[in-house]
Amino acid sequence: MSRTFQLCTCAAVLLAASVVVADDKSAPAPTKIDGTYAIVSGERDGKPMADADIKNCKVTITGDKITGTDKDGKEFLNATYTVEESKDAAKKACVVRMETTGGKKYMGMAEKTADGLKIVYQLDGGQPPTEFKAGEKQVLLVLKSAA
Repeated sequence: MSRTFQLCTCAAVLLAASVVVADDKSAPAPTKIDGTYAIVSGERDGKPMADADIKNCKVTITGDKITGTDKDGKEFLNATYTVEESKDAAKKACVVRMETTGGKKYMGMAEKTADGLKIVYQLDGGQPPTEFKAGEKQVLLVLKSAA
């Protein structure tokens, strides 16, 4: 799995985790999206990602932390995140800000779905997304709850 995809996946997972976050940063409470997810599809720069790059990748969300593992169980993501609820009550999506342990910062949007999460976020040098579509230097991921 390429390092770029791993960073993108990490950022996406962080975005997904940000749908609901506790106000107390010293002792994060479980969020409505805590759990383990599988990446089922994705786009980068408006093009579909190869199944081989996302197959059997897992994302675990707990409190204000997110981790991701590849098909071999190797950790490729370790980050914290915060969420800003939309000021427009009609919108289901929230703004997500995340920072990896390596200091990379990403911004995007996340929305809970019937069976998982949908997230879109910027890559290095890209603009924060305004819709659930991967534009230039952006990634869109669809995550499904893993039993």
